[in-house]
Amino acid sequence: METWNTRVALNRGHAFFVTGIFTYLGNFIHYVLVSKNNYFDIYIDMKNMKLAIFYLKYGAGVSHCIDYFACDNLNSPIKYRFTLFIIGRNVHTKHTYALRTYIDETKKVPSLNAMWAALNWCEREFSELYGVTVSGHPDLRRILSDYGFVGHPMRKEFPVTGFVQLRYDLEDKRIVLEPVSLNQVLRDFDFLSPWMYHSVPFK
Repeated sequence: METWNTRVALNRGHAFFVTGIFTYLGNFIHYVLVSKNNYFDIYIDMKNMKLAIFYLKYGAGVSHCIDYFACDNLNSPIKYRFTLFIIGRNVHTKHTYALRTYIDETKKVPSLNAMWAALNWCEREFSELYGVTVSGHPDLRRILSDYGFVGHPMRKEFPVTGFVQLRYDLEDKRIVLEPVSLNQVLRDFDFLSPWMYHSVPFK
């Protein structure tokens, strides 16, 4: 993998894109990493993300937005709490572009739904799972968890077992939410293979 600071272009297509994006967004880009499998990793501030998407759509010919997701950086060397990635692809040149930005836990993320309709559910997803506040989104209803769900399950400090468990009460004939209980009946484990000492010969 080469950084553009070394001024090494892997081929003419890579050089054309990197030159163009630095011409259009030169002062806003921290770095561009280029890999041999036509993958571009672009680090840019969140406030300039709309400009970067505009260039990818109309300057680099990116026609497909593959994904938009978040990563939790808790207990990592990265000083920001979350990393946001937008993955786009040009189906003609077979180039994949990853826009990367870092945000704090308390900072709001402007919605990019107006620029790419495919990002609508992606923003709803990481807003629900990570608690990232998305401003300007037309509909931030939950899509993966229940309306009474407490917390954001993809955050690293969220317990693996969760806070509540769901069961069907036969007496009340309804679904009940109650605090998590991990009581297990004492069990006897037999690790011997049932085929090891088979007394009946196979025919």
